[in-house]
Amino acid sequence: MTAEINPQDEEYYREIERITQLFNARDYMNALDICEATLKNWPNRPEGIFILGVLAYQLGKQGRALSLFENAHAMEPNCRDYAEALATVHTEVGNLNEGLYFAKLTLTMEPHPRFRPLVPGTLSDYFGAIDKVKPPTHYVNAVRLFNQRLYDQAIEACGSELEINANHPDCHQLLGRALNEIGEYDRATAAFHAAIYIAADNPLDYVYLGQSLTHLGRFSEALACHERARALAPKDSQIHAATMSGLAYQADEIWANYRKRAASWSRAKATPRKDKPRRAFESVPGRKIRVGYLSNAFFKCPQQLFVDPIFNYHDRNRFEIFCYQDFLTKDSVTTRLENLAHSWRNIFEVDTVTASYMIEGDGLDILVDLSGYGEGARLDLLAARPAPVQVAWLGIPEAAAFPGIDYVLSDRVTASHDAKTCLKDQETVVLDHGLVSVSPFVLYPDVDEQPAKSNGCVTFGGVCDLARLTPAVASAWSRVLMAVPGSRLVLGYVDNISWAVRDAVGEIFAHYGVGGRVLFQEAEQGDEANLGFLALIDVMLDTFPVSGGIETCEALWMGVPVITLAGKKRRAGLMTASILRAAGREDWVTATENQYVKRAVKMAKDLSGLEAIRRELRGEVQESPLFDPQGFVKDLEKAYLTLVRREA
Repeated sequence: MTAEINPQDEEYYREIERITQLFNARDYMNALDICEATLKNWPNRPEGIFILGVLAYQLGKQGRALSLFENAHAMEPNCRDYAEALATVHTEVGNLNEGLYFAKLTLTMEPHPRFRPLVPGTLSDYFGAIDKVKPPTHYVNAVRLFNQRLYDQAIEACGSELEINANHPDCHQLLGRALNEIGEYDRATAAFHAAIYIAADNPLDYVYLGQSLTHLGRFSEALACHERARALAPKDSQIHAATMSGLAYQADEIWANYRKRAASWSRAKATPRKDKPRRAFESVPGRKIRVGYLSNAFFKCPQQLFVDPIFNYHDRNRFEIFCYQDFLTKDSVTTRLENLAHSWRNIFEVDTVTASYMIEGDGLDILVDLSGYGEGARLDLLAARPAPVQVAWLGIPEAAAFPGIDYVLSDRVTASHDAKTCLKDQETVVLDHGLVSVSPFVLYPDVDEQPAKSNGCVTFGGVCDLARLTPAVASAWSRVLMAVPGSRLVLGYVDNISWAVRDAVGEIFAHYGVGGRVLFQEAEQGDEANLGFLALIDVMLDTFPVSGGIETCEALWMGVPVITLAGKKRRAGLMTASILRAAGREDWVTATENQYVKRAVKMAKDLSGLEAIRRELRGEVQESPLFDPQGFVKDLEKAYLTLVRREA
């Protein structure tokens, strides 16, 4: 029973009534001001706390309201009004167990003798709340924002949901994924730990936690997480693809072991090739080759720069383009590509059987997978063989050993490795022009003046990602700095460098005595950030065993030489070597760590040579196969025609 009203409290309740009247008149600012003053004058009274919760509830701040109602209930646990409000709001937001708990409590309680007329009727209508219960709106909104790649807004929406229901494992997972996307890996690990604490048997939580830990350079912990995910779902294609993508950054000996396991997994998963009678291509007048592209990245992103030439330069008189997008994001790039395709189908969350029927119904000659082991990979769909010929091209970290893949597009740099990783029935197709080509970056600014001229020292540059900045890379980069007196290293080329990453990087390089010579690119917004980074450096130092991709192309265009160490254990370690070969700069490709260090040091000590490279490199690479997308597509079409004739 609530204590009887003391006559001396009349002033206090007059203030509570004033707050309610102002709020009902929609004078929210004055209502809040008086409420705060009341709490200051009477800090130990639950009524003021509760009425502030009522104001929060009326303003749509359900999470804040719940917190305040809980405080009031803790101060006066026998008051029915507080428990009723908790029962109602918990139920409204979908916390049905908590709502039922507080609803049961109200059966043994008495209402506040003076306060009840001030409480909105909706806050005491538990059964009405049951009728209105709906999915958590903040979480649903967060999912929508995440799929639109509005990650900051998704994080805010997740926070609002977790204020209401801190025991929402899917929301913790989504929060972690959004934090991963903006580079806040330390905060992401906390979110995934929370999800695992609530529900310890979701393999995706371990996959995403492993990714966060990898980008913090905590490789052994990441490995344990990926192992746990695989143990929880050993036959799941999504988990298999995601763990392989995360494991790609592990040391060579670890990766080699998992690559063998992936080959065994793919052999067991693959469906035998269908023996269908097919008409010879040339025997049908006007018949065009139907090529389908399966991708999880038909939007503005680095990989799309490699895909653009296909849409721009395919010979429409001989080829029809069919696209199968496996994502929800849609931007200006998506719209442009959609307009260039003959057929466009969204298969995001379409089950494998239905998606397979859709592709079979299109009568493709060739299906080209662009996703590899990336987020949203459709290994089950490829294994179902919806097309008579299935080709892998841009798969990273590997393009071979996928179930259902018949041919792997390679070049002279990657062919030997791809052949070794192919399954029994897979073959490589070597493209003479190169593995990738990009359109000239005509909208990029002119090449900047050599930084060493104005700085008085050589500035090396590297990508600030601890997944790629391995201990071996840090050792090699430190050796380069020590061998070039006065030189420095700037890390960047990422959207955000969190303080956790900065601290870890500082500690790594401090071990080698060069911590004071390692700097970070200042944060910039938009695409200008990468170009600003390239304007700061004289020489780009590539990472290993996972090398760069589009950043290598951009560096060359901006007059910055790139030194790489060609990996031997994974295709992802050969991408920069492939790009440099296409650019006519194979002399910047090294085979050992010692060669890598010596090549970088030699280049840095030749300042006049560096100046000439910066002045002339763009013109040279612009004439190379790397920046000849039309030639690349002709070579690609020639390969397609050969495969169609072979399979006819």
